[in-house]
Amino acid sequence: MAEPTQYVTGIASNIQWDQAIDALLSRDYAYIDSLQQKINDNNTELTAWGSITAELLTIQNYATILSQSSTFQAKSATSSNENLVTATVNGSAQVGSYLLKVYQLSKTHQLTSRGFQSTDDTVASTGDTITIEVGNGWVDKKTSVEWLNGQQGIQRGSIKITDRSGASATIDLSGALTIQDVIDAINNNSDISVTAEIDYDSGYNVGDAIKLTDTSGGTGNFIVDEVNGGTTAQDLGIYTGSSGVASSVIHGEDINDITWDTPLDLLNDGTGVYKGSIQITDRAGNVDTIDLSSATTLQDVKDLIEAGPNTNVEVQINPDTNGITIHDLNASPTQDLIIDEVGGGTTAHDLGIYTTGVAGDRVGDRIIPGLNTILLKTLNGGSGVGSVTGDDFQITQRDGTTFNVDISSAETLQDVINLINNATGNTAVTASYDREGNGILLTDTSGGTGNFSVTSLNSSSAASDLGIEKSVSSDTLEGDDLNPQYIARCTRLDDLNGGQGVDADKIKITDRSGASAEIDLSDAETIGDVLDAINSTSGIDVTASINSQGNGILITDNTGLTVSPLKVEEAGGTTARDLNILQSTNSNSIDGSFETTITLTSDDTTLQGIMNAINDANAGVYASIIDDGSGINPYHLVITSSRSGDAGRMIVDPTFSAGEALELTSTISPQNAAIVVGEGTNKLLVSSSSNQINDAIPGVTLNLVDADPDTTVNINVAADIEGIKQSITNLIDAYNSFIDDVDRQQSYDADTKQEGGPLFGSITLTNIRNQLVQALTDPIEGSASLTSIFDLGITTDLTGHLNVDDATLTQVLNNNLDGVKELFSQSQNVALSSFGTTVSASSTYSSDYNVESVNNGDTSSDNWGSSGGGWMDGTQSSFPDYLTLIFNEVRTLSKVKIYTLDSATYPASSYGIKDYELQYLTPGGDPDNEDDWETYTTVTNNTEGTITHYPSISTEAIRLKINDSNDGQYSRIVEFEAYQNTGIAGRLKDLLSSVTDATTGLIANIEDGLLSQNEDYQQRIEAQQELLDMKREALWRKFTQMEQYLSIMQAQSSWLSLQVNSLNNMNRNR
Repeated sequence: MAEPTQYVTGIASNIQWDQAIDALLSRDYAYIDSLQQKINDNNTELTAWGSITAELLTIQNYATILSQSSTFQAKSATSSNENLVTATVNGSAQVGSYLLKVYQLSKTHQLTSRGFQSTDDTVASTGDTITIEVGNGWVDKKTSVEWLNGQQGIQRGSIKITDRSGASATIDLSGALTIQDVIDAINNNSDISVTAEIDYDSGYNVGDAIKLTDTSGGTGNFIVDEVNGGTTAQDLGIYTGSSGVASSVIHGEDINDITWDTPLDLLNDGTGVYKGSIQITDRAGNVDTIDLSSATTLQDVKDLIEAGPNTNVEVQINPDTNGITIHDLNASPTQDLIIDEVGGGTTAHDLGIYTTGVAGDRVGDRIIPGLNTILLKTLNGGSGVGSVTGDDFQITQRDGTTFNVDISSAETLQDVINLINNATGNTAVTASYDREGNGILLTDTSGGTGNFSVTSLNSSSAASDLGIEKSVSSDTLEGDDLNPQYIARCTRLDDLNGGQGVDADKIKITDRSGASAEIDLSDAETIGDVLDAINSTSGIDVTASINSQGNGILITDNTGLTVSPLKVEEAGGTTARDLNILQSTNSNSIDGSFETTITLTSDDTTLQGIMNAINDANAGVYASIIDDGSGINPYHLVITSSRSGDAGRMIVDPTFSAGEALELTSTISPQNAAIVVGEGTNKLLVSSSSNQINDAIPGVTLNLVDADPDTTVNINVAADIEGIKQSITNLIDAYNSFIDDVDRQQSYDADTKQEGGPLFGSITLTNIRNQLVQALTDPIEGSASLTSIFDLGITTDLTGHLNVDDATLTQVLNNNLDGVKELFSQSQNVALSSFGTTVSASSTYSSDYNVESVNNGDTSSDNWGSSGGGWMDGTQSSFPDYLTLIFNEVRTLSKVKIYTLDSATYPASSYGIKDYELQYLTPGGDPDNEDDWETYTTVTNNTEGTITHYPSISTEAIRLKINDSNDGQYSRIVEFEAYQNTGIAGRLKDLLSSVTDATTGLIANIEDGLLSQNEDYQQRIEAQQELLDMKREALWRKFTQMEQYLSIMQAQSSWLSLQVNSLNNMNRNR
């Protein structure tokens, strides 16, 4: 306490009282200083224990890692050629060597415009549009090789072709993804003079086979043979055998077909079949309504139709039409065969068997497309292309020549193209797919200057439906977007958004009356599920359907009101966004088309403006402008897909009324990565939209760097020896670091005989060190092949450190990994009698149910009722019963398993224990004293035969207190197991848990004691300080009073002196 300001010091006495008081109180302050020093010493000790704890926690962390069996199951993957592919383990990989070849890398689609002089060049007009579609919407399909041969694909391998001149080439088709890849591989081979194409020659397998043409001019046999005993040529339908054919043309066999196993969802260009009902009236007049809602394959359709109780028909596959035929079996037909829809569905149409009446079999329409093409029925959003009897349209060439085209026989778009190109009178027009891939392109080479036009005949809608009913004054007539349907009821949500799928959660829809409802789509798997969920929701008046373009969901308001906007909102997740229906509109419908239409404003008509408009549209693409540096029209608009691979293919279709065409061309074509895993006849092709492949080798991620089909890469998956070795080394290093820290904390200078460490002489620390050494170096229990850490090439030196012989440790890990795993992570059933554990029970029924059978290692209920088969108590209908395991030492238990009676004859639900408590004996407790037992867990209403608990307790005994059984009669236990981590790492982990636990650990108790002492010392300091302040106050008062008295006395003395002097002076003056 500071001295009060009214106190004075030394004025009268000339004594420094503050110093005097300090001297008088010095012994008292020395006591405070001693208490403070004790606090400081305790804080130093706390810091030391904190350091020790940190060291032990590090050991515990590494011990925990090594106590897990998964550590020793870790794998590593290496690549023999990291210039082509690198590999990392991402899961439970299997040890082995995997051979693969990288045939091609994934590429991202990129379109580039022609050049412009300036980014400010006006390219378009206000109101012009650009449509963008990513991942679908094209008609120039490329048939997957996996689709061939009834969706069984082909064997991955090579074929050998010898042309008629005798030249030969071996063509590797292992990496072919599509039938076009096969055709290109043959056509691009310069060693032979052979042309491959889809066969459209009449009389052969039109549109469903490969045609090979020899152009060498030779006279030898034309040969297509297998290589190394494969079947690739046979699977492609072009195998001739080693003798070949004496012809310049090989017409392949049909490789594009359906089977009874073909899924309905794959039919009709993947738009599937509406699974409703159809009505069949056979030629005898019998009628059946067939419910096909449960059908998933053509076999199901066949079975359900033929099971009709009244009609007499048979379902056949027609290989000529790639459809199904309904064959009438009636011997005496009296009428036409009729197949009709029921309830406004489209099932019969989708199956290609609808008919209003046919005097014979209904030979079904094609329900799969030809090779590299698309069905007409799926164009225009699924409404198809119309046709009439007779000619459908007339084409006028620029030279004035006209010719007519009848497409009534066409079932695919390629059929239409072939009919145009082969039409009688066509002298200069070629039909093909347009540059965007979503329509037809007609090209005129007549050299004329008149209009190039297509006009309808006989009121046919074919030309209009094909998007070519127009007239142009140029040599090219580009058809409109044919909008092939790719969203259907069967479309899986997982396949949307380039395979990224839909976050199926809840959405909220508000109709135009203002009513709203939440729809839970969490269980939806297909678009059909989404439509059904919306349409069955009460409280709102909307209808969900597929839109007219067949590329999205259409939400239509039926209220006729305008109270509120029509809205679709999220109600959890991103479902509405992913379905492309997250919208609000004052119109009566929301169109979730996955095609984006950009309408240009006055700010968007330049090259720069178009780039900005595309980027603002969030259409799944990114636009930029590049300068090629040429100086002449150097600026190009570049549009890049946001998705890689085939899933990122873009259709960008500008419709400009004036200005200059963008003339977009593919500078980078989209393609999937392709690798082939394996060799010989067991190769597996794996395709991916990304250059990171996760499913080719289980548990391994492959990162493709470059492609080289001629180089085999070996991916070796092996035990992660280096990782395991590092974990062991980390444990040893942490142990040595702890030993060093202990030495510092307990140091003693023999020369100066001075303690150096704050924990010098700590018996507790010495005990921790000794226990740690014991846990780490003592042999493990049991009969493992490795019993000690010293079996790993680890030695100890005179300083107490452990040293690792890297070569020996590596050798042991390579030769006996299982032994090392057992050494560190072994967990054993210490309840077994072989561990010295004894068992007792409150009662026993008879010797056939002896209590010793519960720890004999037999967990089966099959031996129930014979000695050793399990224990049953001897007090019928009387509970509780007790079953006790007493260990030969304190055991730290990590798992307890209880096997109650459970067999076919005696199921646990009828005879097993029902209610029980798992209890443990408290440390130092007496098993006969009920108060010394603690309940770990209580279980009621059990019906299982095996119950597992995971305690973390140290105890000398555990017991079951059984309160009831499922029959209310007897307690029945087959086996009672208790597991302890007996491996080195488990022992360390259990030991260190008891030492380092933040609340109950040994060090925590020490730290709590030190902190408690500090609190006591601080309280004593504060009390002593308060007393000293009082003493100091009293002394100041006394000394101040003394000064005051002295001052008075001094003043009186001075006055007396003056009086005396005055008297003396008066006397002298007399």
